Amino acid sequence: MPAPPSPRRSAEATATPPIDQSAPARPSAIATTPLSAKTQPPARGPTPPSNDDSPVPLTMHLPHPDLVVADVTPLQTAPRTPCPKCDVRVRYYCSTCLVPSGPAVPPRMPRLPFTLDVWKHKYELKGKSTALHGRVLAPEDVRVWDYPSETDTFDEDPGKVLVLYPSPQAQPIGEIDPTSFTHVVVIDGTWYQAHQMVRDAPFLRRPGVRHVSFANPPKTSFWRFQQKSEQHLATIEAMWWLLREYQLAHAPAELTTYDNMLWYYTFQYQRILGSYEADQQRKLNTRLKGAFRSDLDAARGRARSPTPGGQESGDGKGDSDVKRARLDDDSAAQPAVDVHNAVAHPRS
Repeated sequence: MPAPPSPRRSAEATATPPIDQSAPARPSAIATTPLSAKTQPPARGPTPPSNDDSPVPLTMHLPHPDLVVADVTPLQTAPRTPCPKCDVRVRYYCSTCLVPSGPAVPPRMPRLPFTLDVWKHKYELKGKSTALHGRVLAPEDVRVWDYPSETDTFDEDPGKVLVLYPSPQAQPIGEIDPTSFTHVVVIDGTWYQAHQMVRDAPFLRRPGVRHVSFANPPKTSFWRFQQKSEQHLATIEAMWWLLREYQLAHAPAELTTYDNMLWYYTFQYQRILGSYEADQQRKLNTRLKGAFRSDLDAARGRARSPTPGGQESGDGKGDSDVKRARLDDDSAAQPAVDVHNAVAHPRS
């Protein structure tokens, strides 16, 4: 004899009415019940403009006191426009094609007294590389080589090449016969990367290649923290100062001839420092140094006091502000420069 069903199963069977397959399907309650106000998705309004689309305040400070540079205010309201070569929409210049874009026309640069060959390490981001400014501003005399994929084809006369690197045997450019060289290689990367490149690149180890350094470098005005001293410059600063020391030795009356090499750099500097001036409550990166930090303190009427460790005190930990405050790869093409590069030129 079969076992009788359990009371529970019998109750479930009697509680569940039979399904009439001929009855019309009832619409789902989930589909017909309107969502409550709390669960309704918010209405999408117009997207507010991003910070990059708004005019930025520019400080009146210059990155270096005696700099003579063209007006940078056209960059302040420059819109995104298609790159004339690749058609990608960029704001200031295309970091891939290395050509300017938009209505903010760069100042016309005179021909440089020698060719600047930027060897950019493969891990140096284009959006952070200030060295690319040189190519955009002086396309006839500045070349950019990706290391190591392109530098193997660099085949100039070693006896005519200088390398901007502060080795023990490096000489100031003012002490080198100007007729003895035609090219200066500028290393674009971290200090560690720069050391590796100078040590490992076959061409840079060839007999005849000489090193050049600075006699009296200024304090850097770079807005990114680096662990070297205040005399270690951003890459574009190093390129500009090399030309300055060359002019000082050979054409002192025309000392400021190549100052527009810092045109984009000056805009970045004035934009970032201006944002700190406009917002007095904005935290400062306590590790900033050099002329940029001095100008920050002057803009806010503050003086830093020495700490027991010998470093100067600050008023906050605004590291993220400095990371965001750059002409990034999306806005300028773009992405730094830093580049974070410094030298004597490579950065820390």
